[in-house]
Amino acid sequence: MNRWLLTLVFLTGCRVGPDYVPPESCVSDQWATQGGTIEAPPMDYWWESFEDPLLNCLEEEAATYNYDLAAAESRILRARALVEVAAANYYPQVFFDANATKTYFSKNGPVFAIQGPGSNQTTGLNTQNQLPQIPQKQNLFNTAFDATWEIDFFGLTARMVEAQVAAYQTIIEERNGLLLTLFAEVARNYMELRGAQAHIQLTQTQLNLLQQEVDFVSRRLQGGLGNQLDLRRSEAELRTLAAHIPSYHAQMYQNIYALSVLTGREPEALLNTLQIIDNLPTPIATVPMGLRSDLLRRRPDIREAEWNLAQANALVGVAIASFYPTITLSGLAGTQSLQLKDLFKSSSVTYSYGVDFNIPIYTGGYLEANLSANRAAFEVAYATYQQTVLNAVQEAESDLATWSQDSETVTFLQQAVDSHQQVVHLSEERFKQGLTSLKDHLDTQREMILNEQNLLTAQIQQLLDQISLFKALGGCI
Repeated sequence: MNRWLLTLVFLTGCRVGPDYVPPESCVSDQWATQGGTIEAPPMDYWWESFEDPLLNCLEEEAATYNYDLAAAESRILRARALVEVAAANYYPQVFFDANATKTYFSKNGPVFAIQGPGSNQTTGLNTQNQLPQIPQKQNLFNTAFDATWEIDFFGLTARMVEAQVAAYQTIIEERNGLLLTLFAEVARNYMELRGAQAHIQLTQTQLNLLQQEVDFVSRRLQGGLGNQLDLRRSEAELRTLAAHIPSYHAQMYQNIYALSVLTGREPEALLNTLQIIDNLPTPIATVPMGLRSDLLRRRPDIREAEWNLAQANALVGVAIASFYPTITLSGLAGTQSLQLKDLFKSSSVTYSYGVDFNIPIYTGGYLEANLSANRAAFEVAYATYQQTVLNAVQEAESDLATWSQDSETVTFLQQAVDSHQQVVHLSEERFKQGLTSLKDHLDTQREMILNEQNLLTAQIQQLLDQISLFKALGGCI
């Protein structure tokens, strides 16, 4: 008996079909684009590099209260339960059943037909065959423990569990990808919000200067030194510039509403908090990139694609195992009686046991077609994995190149602003000495603000592209 059990355990551990082998890495360690540093690994909590406490708080709240993320967590729980469902087939299935039935047999049915002619209705015996007469009304009481166990000789259950585990890991990576996107969306909306507020301030400053120019031209006109053309031109320029402010306000409200929803609130919930103007965060000078091959383990989409590949491989094993026999042990033990009072007597004991050996002989080509379909699905998953890796590398390289160029653009524009500040200073000195007119001095200040607007736009884009780069680098979450 012990030898039989050992043999059973050994056979249960056999698995037909291919074992999963991770695909070889085709990603080199070096980055094609210069700009980051490979000495340090990428940051997991990269938004903390902006050193903005409110942004940090919003990121934490989004990770805690976002409803899309909550739904993803529930999908993980469901996938975990499905693993347990598949693994339950490893064990015997035991059920207890108790039932009672009352049957009324037809006199024209087969039960009474067996009595035949010459039956003795008085004695209840057939005078020819001496068969007992069956009552037309009959009660039957049963209690039983029913057990079945399909022995996993060829790994069908094992491969199904393997496939469910891979599906479970895929759902986890979907959740991780959603979380990474959520972090990036919160940071992006926050940067756009602060950028819109900064644009409003700069535009308002420029409007104040334009208003001074309009007032100056108006006074000259009243003094007989100006003309209507200059006044109308200045007024038109003032109103054209004022038309930009509503769009910045609209951008600001859109970002506030988005941040509220991303953190699990109603759209207007953060209005009072985020309408308070604050400075635009400063991007870090150097982004730690790590090795380019680190993308394979850091990016959730790559990990998800690999788990899809593992699941497809396991389903090939399931399809192959379907060609092999199944062996099921079954047993039943309980009691049965026509009288309820006799149900638990020793004379009412009943039992049965047996073995079922099932081997597919002809299935109309179903098994072969199913195997072909699953092998094709594996090839699809393999190609998808390779394409996902290439897309990830391309995205990271592109974002690195864009951010690097952004940094140069910001540097040049900052130099232009610094130079123009000196121009404004010299113009102010000349104006005080009466060497230049107020209009020329105001025009110089307006040009300065235009340069600052260009610099601000570039700084916002630099922040947004840096967020995209952080997202492209993935995260060990």
